[in-house]
Amino acid sequence: MIAAYALTEPGSGSDALGAKTKAMATANGYRLTGVKRLIAYTTRLLQQREPAEIRRKQQHLETFADMIIDLYAMESAVARTAKLIRRRGEEKVKFERDLIAVFLADATERLCGRARRLFGNDTGGHDLERHLANVAQLTPFLPLRVLDARTRIAEHVVGAGGVLA
Repeated sequence: MIAAYALTEPGSGSDALGAKTKAMATANGYRLTGVKRLIAYTTRLLQQREPAEIRRKQQHLETFADMIIDLYAMESAVARTAKLIRRRGEEKVKFERDLIAVFLADATERLCGRARRLFGNDTGGHDLERHLANVAQLTPFLPLRVLDARTRIAEHVVGAGGVLA
């Protein structure tokens, strides 16, 4: 079995750990930074295993696949929201910005939790402490005002008669 992964990010070239991704609100939408580095870092752990051992650890591969899926969904959601902001303007996409803020916060928590589970399963002692510290350093995202955004989303849907408008 051959394991492979592909990440693209301006400025990192072939250095996957040079990718710099976090989810941050900006004046024009949201920007991801830190997440790609977390996935690249986790990939290194999987690539260091013997191929036969990886085959016996299907849950590791499933967890890693879930991380890649979340990253893809995050990037897609950010791109879609940025496109809406360019088309409609900042003021007309407040609802969508709330949606993306909540989604990015939840997806980032899922990614960090999955990485911690992988490292927690395969390492211990000082190595585990180092890996967990690296996970925290690679994803310094704080989900600011997410509960307020959830409230606005619920109020919007209730106000629209239960329909996403």
